[in-house]
Amino acid sequence: MILPQEFILSKHPGTSTPTPLGVEKLVKLLYAPTLVMENEMGKKNNANETKNQVAWESLFDKLDILTAIERDQYFVLTAEQINKISHREARLMTKFDWPDSRPDILIQNGISILPINRGTYILGTFNPYSSLKIAKPKPITATIPNFIQSFDTGNISSESVALNIAEASGMINQVLGESGPIYSTLTGRMSSDNFKFRIDGLEKPLAINAAQIEIDATYESAENIAIIEAKRHVPEQFMVRQLYYPYRAFLARGITKPLIPIYFTIINGLFSFHVYEFKDPNNYSSIHEVKQLDFILNERLTITVDDIQRLLHNAEIKPDKVTIPQADTLARSLDMIHLLATPQTKFDIAEHYGFAIRQSDYYFKSLEYLGIAERSSDRKYQLTKYGIGIDNEPNLQLRYLAIMKVMFTHEVINKVANYYLKTAGNVESSEIAKIVYHANKAVPLNEVTSQRRASTILSWVRWIFNLIDE
Repeated sequence: MILPQEFILSKHPGTSTPTPLGVEKLVKLLYAPTLVMENEMGKKNNANETKNQVAWESLFDKLDILTAIERDQYFVLTAEQINKISHREARLMTKFDWPDSRPDILIQNGISILPINRGTYILGTFNPYSSLKIAKPKPITATIPNFIQSFDTGNISSESVALNIAEASGMINQVLGESGPIYSTLTGRMSSDNFKFRIDGLEKPLAINAAQIEIDATYESAENIAIIEAKRHVPEQFMVRQLYYPYRAFLARGITKPLIPIYFTIINGLFSFHVYEFKDPNNYSSIHEVKQLDFILNERLTITVDDIQRLLHNAEIKPDKVTIPQADTLARSLDMIHLLATPQTKFDIAEHYGFAIRQSDYYFKSLEYLGIAERSSDRKYQLTKYGIGIDNEPNLQLRYLAIMKVMFTHEVINKVANYYLKTAGNVESSEIAKIVYHANKAVPLNEVTSQRRASTILSWVRWIFNLIDE
């Protein structure tokens, strides 16, 4: 191997011994090539992101966007300006379905972007996103008619297939409260009609003129019309525009039936429908969640208190290998299990979910703590043998029981679950913080951190008890 010049020259004066810095780099080069590989993968995966960052910085500089926003509350940007200044396609520069997918210069200045017609965008300090809250309702059992054989329910490959299953199994009917026929109507890309709306953060209303909209599904009954945006993962926040623009486009066409915006997700065999309303049809920011309905196919969860008590009693407590993570929504971490069936870099995960790279670690650490996932020798994230078993289990109830089983091997979760049982859920956060502080001896936590992690453990335990069939 030919050594880089820095290793040859990096020596203590008058000796042939490399400096500590040189040794460290030499060791990494000789014995840890996987770190170099991860670096290169990161560079490739972030190449497009880096180009966007640079391009947006150039736009802000040459068009003095910040000054305009400070003066007028907004800045109107055209695709022609984007193409001319950045030499990049506008569609690659303006699609930010999640807050963290925005370039740094937008995030740091609290700026977001919305299209107002084909080829024109508005930038300002408004918030076009909404949090996707996870209510954890009891899943409803849905059944596909016996004569349908073409669905592979164990391998739902796309949002459209998931929606077809939801329609065939009657989920859509139950969400809409309809017993009569429901028909799939509009899908795909189309132009909106003209309409105006207000959004929090701007004093003046925005005018939309033939903006491009994309609808994943529209279902119509005799009484209602459902507009659905579908994803195969559970984001922390979503772009309200994906529901609001189709909603307003339909209203502009003179539709008189009630319009029901729905954000749909499918993960680990769980079909979730987040049903919304716009309290003020003319206000983008008036979005409000009405209800959440969850469904599972061809099976029923019959997990009982006895099942949980048995798992708690039989659990073999093992010392923690890593510290308790701070990730209150366990469902989002469990969403990652199937993705990690194929080893992923943190850059791959961030690209898949559309969030910041740091969040890849955030959710992965929950699975790592539980023993469901691990870092491979080449620094990728992958499932452990136990995690592979969970991913391969087709029965949702058995999958949940397997997750509980491994959770209860952690002393802190085991003790908090027992405390939750004894108090019938009437727990004190201070008591849970004490359990976290005293139970987690393998990886000590101070009192302040214990209080923070107590909310994570309680959230996880509540997830378990919400699965009980009452």
